Amino acid sequence: MKLNLAVIMLIGIILISCNNKKSDNSSILELSKSDNFDEIIKSDTPVLIDFYADWCKPCKQQTPILKELKNELKDNLIIIKVDIDKFPELANRHQIKSIPYLVIYYKGSAQWSAVGMHNKTQLQTLIENITKNK
Repeated sequence: MKLNLAVIMLIGIILISCNNKKSDNSSILELSKSDNFDEIIKSDTPVLIDFYADWCKPCKQQTPILKELKNELKDNLIIIKVDIDKFPELANRHQIKSIPYLVIYYKGSAQWSAVGMHNKTQLQTLIENITKNK
């Protein structure tokens, strides 16, 4: 019962922090307020953060891959898109020099990060390994 309540509370936090603003796929949330970023990444569910910009062509190519990943993993993964032009403080905090830049958080700790495009299989394997080992 406590776990279900925690999951419901987490979803509420995500929706509030994302201001119910969703990207072009309802399963991937787009951050609209950085205030709750630290709360979101503390989730017991892996959180994949996609740092991107609208003008970035590889970022646009990465998005459909993330949609496929989310559709496959469903509630076993939270994906948040963070526009670096809207949230430069988060980009600076993560020392982002190039995009797309992906970070996987698990229970508040960055478990993996990389620049560039990644296929669904690579990301799914990473997420499965992270959750198995914790």
